[in-house]
Amino acid sequence: MHRADHLTRRIRRSLDVLLLTGAAACSACGAAGPPTATVTLIDDMEGTPAGAIPWIPPPSKAPGNWFVQTDCTENDRISPRPWTVPGGGWSYEELLAPHETWPGVMSVHAARLRTTTPLTSVWGAVMGVDLLPEIPKVGPDGQPLAAVQPVTGPGCRQPTTRDYDGETVDLSAYTGITFWAMADPNGLHTIRVHVRDQSTDPRGGVCTGRAPDSDADCYNDFTFPLVLTEAFTRYTVDFSTMHQDPSWGEPSWREPPETKAVDLRHVYAIAFQADLPSCAFSQVEICAGSEPPSFALDFRIDDLYLVNRTP
Repeated sequence: MHRADHLTRRIRRSLDVLLLTGAAACSACGAAGPPTATVTLIDDMEGTPAGAIPWIPPPSKAPGNWFVQTDCTENDRISPRPWTVPGGGWSYEELLAPHETWPGVMSVHAARLRTTTPLTSVWGAVMGVDLLPEIPKVGPDGQPLAAVQPVTGPGCRQPTTRDYDGETVDLSAYTGITFWAMADPNGLHTIRVHVRDQSTDPRGGVCTGRAPDSDADCYNDFTFPLVLTEAFTRYTVDFSTMHQDPSWGEPSWREPPETKAVDLRHVYAIAFQADLPSCAFSQVEICAGSEPPSFALDFRIDDLYLVNRTP
């Protein structure tokens, strides 16, 4: 009886361990994924190749989409190619190995921007999300203006947001964004996170105030610099830490830029840009010779969320 009692106790103890393990597993399953009380999804990069984001827009509005861009003279040197380049169009990148973002969430795709041929003497390249879809403006012939522009070559002019109608969204319920990112060892590691609001996007009509037919004062977005690692790392950028370049564009001619902040009630896009390195970045590479600087870039963005404002 003693041995039988001992065996019974061991069996019961084993069952208790199994039950506790199962309960813990269920608890972990329930806690897996992003903390929905503190963040709101823009895109987890597991959607359609066309790049429509799953972020839920305001009522009766269509969801926005991803875009890529560089100078039109070299826009066939980046991947994905802009839709204005033959064969261009958005696509997500399948990762060589899945990685965990939120607890229990394995990511298998990311947004990736890379050069297929180094860029030369252009401002850089950018990928980002328009939070509402762009609607091409129509010319006198009834054709969308953006559809009739030359793709590359001397004097080319690729479509800009001046060629589109669009609306802003209200992001005042959020304090910033959080996401995972990494840089390839052979590309630039420094990028800038951009927010295009009503004052920096030509669709807002503010940065074109001095010259309605020019966007020369536009795209001086509110930005924050990041130096990426070569493994996926989570980054959080608060909107309050983003600033404009005081040396050009709106509002340098209107008011001191330090008095400006992102107009969160009127936002067009969130973007990730790699800029042409200056002497401050690589004196040996760029300043030692007279040849135009060239540079390669290759970085990925994954699981992009807005950070909810808490009471």
